Amino acid sequence: MEVICAYSWPGNVRELRNAVEHALVLGDGAVIEPSDLPEIVRQVRPKEAPAGEGVVRLPMRLAELEALDIAAAMEVTGGNRTRAAALLGINRVTLYKKLKEEPPGQG
Repeated sequence: MEVICAYSWPGNVRELRNAVEHALVLGDGAVIEPSDLPEIVRQVRPKEAPAGEGVVRLPMRLAELEALDIAAAMEVTGGNRTRAAALLGINRVTLYKKLKEEPPGQG
């Protein structure tokens, strides 16, 4: 609860829901541990950019988090794309497109 309460949740309820789903997919037990949560939630995010810099550096890009969630859903469903899409709450065609995209950090 400490980790969840410390995070600023810029994506509001949708981001919280995604983080909990991520933890449920990756978690081993009946209790969600901090290590089950996405890395971005576990890390302290700066509230403001340092003086003289106009950009806040986030620990992970959204595309990287999305790729991790997709990989986890594919693993949990044994590679079943239709079930993975349902688990992720996205359309099956959208999942197919995302799987064809170049991996984050590769382009």
